[in-house]
Amino acid sequence: MKTITIDFTAQIVVSDYALGRIGEHNATQLTITPPDALTLEPRTATYRVQFRTGSEVVTSESFTTVPFTIPLWQQLTEHSRLSLQLIAYDADGEYIGKSEKLSGFYFDASVGGTPADTDSDAHSLEAEVGANTAARHTHANKGTLDDIPAPTSADIGKALTAGADGLEWGEVAGNGAVEIYDSGTTAKYTATELSYMADQDAHFCYHGHPVINYGYQLVPREFYFTYIETKASVGMNVLVYYAKCKVNDSKVITIGTQTVVPKAVNNVSADTNGNITLPAPAWSDVIGKPSLVNDVQDEHGASLVVNGIATIPGGGGSDLPLVVENNKLCFVTEE
Repeated sequence: MKTITIDFTAQIVVSDYALGRIGEHNATQLTITPPDALTLEPRTATYRVQFRTGSEVVTSESFTTVPFTIPLWQQLTEHSRLSLQLIAYDADGEYIGKSEKLSGFYFDASVGGTPADTDSDAHSLEAEVGANTAARHTHANKGTLDDIPAPTSADIGKALTAGADGLEWGEVAGNGAVEIYDSGTTAKYTATELSYMADQDAHFCYHGHPVINYGYQLVPREFYFTYIETKASVGMNVLVYYAKCKVNDSKVITIGTQTVVPKAVNNVSADTNGNITLPAPAWSDVIGKPSLVNDVQDEHGASLVVNGIATIPGGGGSDLPLVVENNKLCFVTEE
């Protein structure tokens, strides 16, 4: 590596102005001795070198000892001319003073042509701040959140789901809802992961049935889902029950011993078995366009669905309308 000496205390400050070739990376280093005016100042704690390359100004990392050596990384070698100035700061980062400006440094043309547009190994102030921020950034579920892919414009209207290589944005069951169920009594996600997705306004389904409430502030997390049958004896859709489930951070799903039994749906009362049969056009058949479920009351008369919007008092809920489609109560996804 070529070394050029810059000694602001010497009669000849710069030993050589030829820095190397355009596009080189760490092929030349500068060994810099600050002027006495800065080193003898008792407040001086750190030094930075400010470079001008082309129309850009680039500031180096901090140095605390003198003399110090700094390599010329690729960002500084992209233009044929380079100038620099040394800046001193106190322990609190307050500006103290500058050295004289040194101009006339140059790079000869490279044999390979134009260098790369960017450099991933820049020792700049911005790189130092970014590395420091990344080192201090941590939280309990950082690994989970880091695995969530950044959505693109093509992912609008899609939901997070489990793919072969981890979380991905895709089309899932339940009209755009995230399927909670995996197999047996195992959930696809932990309660913490479900809570994060709920915070991002995700909608969930369980065995393809919409989850109309997700109590993501409860521990363990609770949710309710719907179940609908078509009874041959009646030939119409029958709302059977709203079941209450829990998910813990071991991905275990437990079904509550009590179900939220509807009392009435669209002013149609439940029979002695808790079943409700709705005639057309309250719920359309599977051929026609689904109709909204306008009102569902639980056994205490509290509204579970009002004007087609699913909710459960005392918790969160879906802000999407519910309809009956293919014998399932489904979310109407936004266009």
